Amino acid sequence: SQATALLGARKLENLNRELESRIEAGVEKQIEQERLLVQQSRMAALGEMMGMVAHQWKQPLSIIGMLSQTVQLQLENPAFDRAQIEEDLRMLDDQVRYMNQTAEDFRAFLKPSKTKTVFDLQDAVDQTLLLSRRLIEYGGIRLSYEKPADRLDVAGYPNELKQALMNLLINAREAVLAAHSDPKKGVIELWLERRQNEAVLTLCDNGGGIKNGESETIFENFFSTKPKGTGLGLYMVRTIIQGHMNGTVSAKNRDKGACFILRLPLV
Repeated sequence: SQATALLGARKLENLNRELESRIEAGVEKQIEQERLLVQQSRMAALGEMMGMVAHQWKQPLSIIGMLSQTVQLQLENPAFDRAQIEEDLRMLDDQVRYMNQTAEDFRAFLKPSKTKTVFDLQDAVDQTLLLSRRLIEYGGIRLSYEKPADRLDVAGYPNELKQALMNLLINAREAVLAAHSDPKKGVIELWLERRQNEAVLTLCDNGGGIKNGESETIFENFFSTKPKGTGLGLYMVRTIIQGHMNGTVSAKNRDKGACFILRLPLV
């Protein structure tokens, strides 16, 4: 009986080890899958970023082309105005600096945050809007943003938070353009506020809203409301906000559009 009990204990121990090994392997597989999904989401975001860079550079490139022609014409004139040429060259330099700064801003935006840090949520929202506002408003879409006067410090990964917000902004823009033949009828609203110990960021649009029963489903992996969508965007928003920053994200309909509410604990 003692030998039987000892044998049973060994079998149980071996079974526990096997279960632990399987659990560890499962956890590692889950982490690796999440890393791949994050990478896929970043690649999708990179495509959007390239479109935004091209849009941001469109005007300065036109100015550079116009100024270079002006300088060339002035140099061909024997009585050229040296002071005017110097002013035009300064303007050219300003445009080049602006384009270089834009490239640096986008590169910093796409660089993943490796360490958890305390940062001002307002700064993160401001920087995201600085990069995306021209594209969002292109065609006449109205974009409004309200925020409090004081800082709202949260803990987490600032660039991941910016990526999540950028994703929501791009989704709102696409929904508005799909719902309105005239972009000037499109509206996207953001407001940031303090509610007790939380920072609450709300983003609403008038792009037709969420279909009945999909307000929770839209955050699931590989679920997409778009015919050619990957279903990674909103899943990654939830992963970043809830999994990496201890916050919550939810969606609901309001009037003729959808609202996304991000809640993050204040430091």
